[in-house]
Amino acid sequence: MGVTLWNLERHEKAIASFDRALEIKPDEHEASWLSEIVVRR
Repeated sequence: MGVTLWNLERHEKAIASFDRALEIKPDEHEASWLSEIVVRR
């Protein structure tokens, strides 16, 4: 969902989505990786 939000230029909601995914499953490497990429942009 975070990627879709990012593509729709809803950046704050995308970051919140990645953060929520990491809260639910902290070892989720894809969410962590995508969150880092999004924050750097």
